[in-house]
Amino acid sequence: TIFYLKFDEAWRPYQVWKHVLGEKTSSDELVMEEKDPKFRVDATRSRSGDYVFFNIGSATTDEVWFLSMDKLKGSAKRELKCVAKREQNVEYSVAHHGQEFLILTNKDNATNFKLMTAPCSDPGNWKEVIPHSKDLTLLRAHTFKDFVVIEQRGEGLSQFRIRYKSGVCVCVNQ
Repeated sequence: TIFYLKFDEAWRPYQVWKHVLGEKTSSDELVMEEKDPKFRVDATRSRSGDYVFFNIGSATTDEVWFLSMDKLKGSAKRELKCVAKREQNVEYSVAHHGQEFLILTNKDNATNFKLMTAPCSDPGNWKEVIPHSKDLTLLRAHTFKDFVVIEQRGEGLSQFRIRYKSGVCVCVNQ
């Protein structure tokens, strides 16, 4: 199975389609369509390979939907689940790690972003892991089998925070 994008007249990606290899393209399924011209869509596979994320975003607002890879046989559209509906000026990105999603967000005026987790089975139940800081900007969360690397910037320097499953946290300045 592959997911591909279609573009409108302004070259804005606005549709995500599902194609099963070996099948006719006439049987492709429209998974998602974004009608608001301020928003664009894309599809990415989680680093774990367990999920496909469908990201809808504008310059200042995000909405992420997901599909478990073990649900590809049926209708992708029926199996989609939303992490959090879009809220004006709330940005967030999602990564998969074990039984949870890691969510980097500026929600609740976290201008430098904060890191949240939510169970994959209950993606709307966010819990704070790394709070917002006026001195550090959280940029990305990279997931690995036994640890997570949080890319951040502080005092003009790139930094990496490594969080192991054991709870140990190590910071590395570049």
